[in-house]
Amino acid sequence: MSFRKLSYLLVGVLAFVLANRVASCAQVNSADLSGHVLDQSGARVPGAKVTVRNVNTGATRTTASDAEGNYSFIGLAPGTNDLSAEAPGFKLYAEPVVLTVGQSARANPILRV
Repeated sequence: MSFRKLSYLLVGVLAFVLANRVASCAQVNSADLSGHVLDQSGARVPGAKVTVRNVNTGATRTTASDAEGNYSFIGLAPGTNDLSAEAPGFKLYAEPVVLTVGQSARANPILRV
């Protein structure tokens, strides 16, 4: 085998190995959750405290809904999560949400007076 052919073979093998390495690093093992916090009339509630807690790990993350009532959590562990939302003048909202690997789930908590 000539040096040139061997060089091409080595470059090809190296490219294949690197491509597979990058692809394996890009695999997703988490889920995302987002939505709108609403009141009973369907109006969006800005500034609501939104919390998600993974039932299996106990990991908790909290955010506040933005001026349009939107919230978002990126990179959550899959499994059963407790989603809660609260704002002054409203009762606490709490419901379970089951997330799967790679899922971009939506949940729109409705706050009641």
